[in-house]
Amino acid sequence: MSVKEYPQNARRTEHFTHLPLKIGCIVILFYYLSETLNRIIFFSPNLELPIIEEIISDNWRIGSSAIYAVALLILAIQTIIWRDQFISIEAKRMGRNAFIALFFGGVFTALYDILSVKISTLQYSRQSDLTVLFLFMIFLHFMGLNYLKQMIERMGRHKKTETGRSIFYLLFALNPVIRFLLPFLLLVFATIGGNVYFLYVYYVELVMTYISAVIAIGFTFFSFRDARRIKLAQRMQYLQLEIQEAEKEEAVV
Repeated sequence: MSVKEYPQNARRTEHFTHLPLKIGCIVILFYYLSETLNRIIFFSPNLELPIIEEIISDNWRIGSSAIYAVALLILAIQTIIWRDQFISIEAKRMGRNAFIALFFGGVFTALYDILSVKISTLQYSRQSDLTVLFLFMIFLHFMGLNYLKQMIERMGRHKKTETGRSIFYLLFALNPVIRFLLPFLLLVFATIGGNVYFLYVYYVELVMTYISAVIAIGFTFFSFRDARRIKLAQRMQYLQLEIQEAEKEEAVV
């Protein structure tokens, strides 16, 4: 009986890894640290900065957006690695969809963030194009992180441990909504109310960044914790198998 004929035998010796997940989360935290420092250093309630400071701030934010896109790409690579450990077609399809959604979610998120910074330089007729990009960004970001959550939950269930249940997975998947859609709604409210415009400014430049950063920290903590649970549960399964095999050998002797 060869391993090729019975691939499930090889599954017993697989090594669960979450190194790309660790790296991706660390890069995400670095992104939010960069964004937070940018807001602290260059924040102005009057939305007026010297030209040189505005250029530095804009280029800084563009660089941070590229960092976030790289982080989601790393998470996408992690889903492909985990996908190889699944046997069922449904689970493998989930891993494929997770990779596609995370990859393009990172691309669209970075593009939207960059164009939002540079929107003043765009022609008015082209500014409306951001709406389609905005919707794709929200959809793909949510789908990619939701698939990642489902993969963690599925692996934990397979290893007989509870994972993927934290609310921070959902909140982080909805982070573009918190960062971009809620400020837009608040701007509409500020426009109607007239006297609450400063509330919109403070939310966009400060509160939004802090809220998103806290959500990213929570996502990192629980994803690390769940990945460790899966790894420990897998080790326990291997240990139980070794004990059973040793007992069988002793019984034969």
